[in-house]
Amino acid sequence: PGCFFLFFYFLFFFLMIRRPPRSTLFPYTTLFRSDRATAFGIPQALGVLLIIIVGAVIWRTWSRRPAIAFGGCFMILTLLPVSNLVVTTGIVLAERTLFLPSMGLVLGLAAAGTVLARTPAFVRLSAATALLVLLGTGAWWSARRQPVWYDNERLFRQTLTDAPNNYRGYWLWSRHLRAEGRVDEAIEALLLSTELYVNDPVVLEDLGQLQRERGRCGLALEPLERALAIDSTRVIARARLVQCLIRVGDLASARQVAEAGLAQGDSGFARPIAKIDSLLTERDSAP
Repeated sequence: PGCFFLFFYFLFFFLMIRRPPRSTLFPYTTLFRSDRATAFGIPQALGVLLIIIVGAVIWRTWSRRPAIAFGGCFMILTLLPVSNLVVTTGIVLAERTLFLPSMGLVLGLAAAGTVLARTPAFVRLSAATALLVLLGTGAWWSARRQPVWYDNERLFRQTLTDAPNNYRGYWLWSRHLRAEGRVDEAIEALLLSTELYVNDPVVLEDLGQLQRERGRCGLALEPLERALAIDSTRVIARARLVQCLIRVGDLASARQVAEAGLAQGDSGFARPIAKIDSLLTERDSAP
């Protein structure tokens, strides 16, 4: 059983972990899309079917093959907290969420392997054939996906193709565009990102920042205000909002935003407040 356990354990990580190296099989981050489900459909039906199958296996092996049942229970219990079925965690399928569940999976597979070793030769040959087909399919899929990892440009473009309704894909694409100096394209990507999801303060802050850098403080106000409405502790968003409010001449609002930052314990807003007071004094004393 120990040999089977080690074999399936290393096989699992070879199949599932995509970095490094890039040549591992079944890079699941490009296999599965993370679109938000809005109704019960085929993916949900397959998920229910999988739960039924795993439950049936555990029930049938509980007394006859307890190692298999234990592996299934361990896999379920360690995956359940991050599955978003009980509570919303915001975590999707990732390497870090599969480490512990994989131990239960390979334990069950190892126990099943010991049972398989005592079956007729035809059954063992069929299982070996199925394993080779699985490995061959994984190798083909991995080779097919390798060009995607050539550079960030291809990677992020492919991400938008694979998951066009994932707002984070457009956000990551905007960061790449910004690093390349393509600021207007980055702004367009961020606008698409906010159309898909409007409650991420990081995306809103980035959009406001880029609009400000382009000298469009009037367009930067709304995303910066929304970012602070979601998370009032974002210092950079608050500072940029103060700057833009000063530029558009709304000194009273700028002072109010800066005072809120100062009230949160950030002494860095004392200087903008002094500047705003000076501008207010000049404006009031102007003929």
